[in-house]
Amino acid sequence: MLDSSGARWLWGSNDAGQFGRDDYESELTPCRLYSDIETVVIGYNVIYAINKNHELWVAGNGVLGLGETQEAPLFQKVMDNVLSVSTSYTHAVAIKEDHTLWAWGSNKFGQLGNGTTTDSSIPV
Repeated sequence: MLDSSGARWLWGSNDAGQFGRDDYESELTPCRLYSDIETVVIGYNVIYAINKNHELWVAGNGVLGLGETQEAPLFQKVMDNVLSVSTSYTHAVAIKEDHTLWAWGSNKFGQLGNGTTTDSSIPV
């Protein structure tokens, strides 16, 4: 949720550490996300956040874009110069400031768009 001051709030299940607080405690009432976040995208057990410096950060588990890391209960930086991000159950994509498209995760059906069907745990 976005409030009138521009702060982002979230609540619900945190069983994958997707709130990025280094805990797994769920919230029954809204709790504030970090203040310099401009965009929040919530996926299955994962939260992506783009800050004011256009850095893409991720917390949770599963499709993270961090290489072999499959779990991140604290936000970790994925890449710089990001304008937008989108995620599905099996993969994620980001558009950078130079208008290039980057993708990671499952590629069983070629959804990463790199001409292969090889999965990637890092942005390609």
